[in-house]
Amino acid sequence: MNVETKEVFNSVRLAATSVNGAPANIYVACKNDMLTAYGYHLKFID
Repeated sequence: MNVETKEVFNSVRLAATSVNGAPANIYVACKNDMLTAYGYHLKFID
C-alpha cells in the first residue's frame, strides 16, 4: 500500500510499475517503515 495515496496493490511488481521503479526497492521500503522508495512510504497490508 502506498501510504501517501492510499493506493493498494496486489503485488510488489504492480506497486513498482505505478512509480516506474524496481520491485526490489519497493520490497525494501515495505519491510522498513523508515525508508521510502521513489518518494513514497510503502507498507505491506494483510
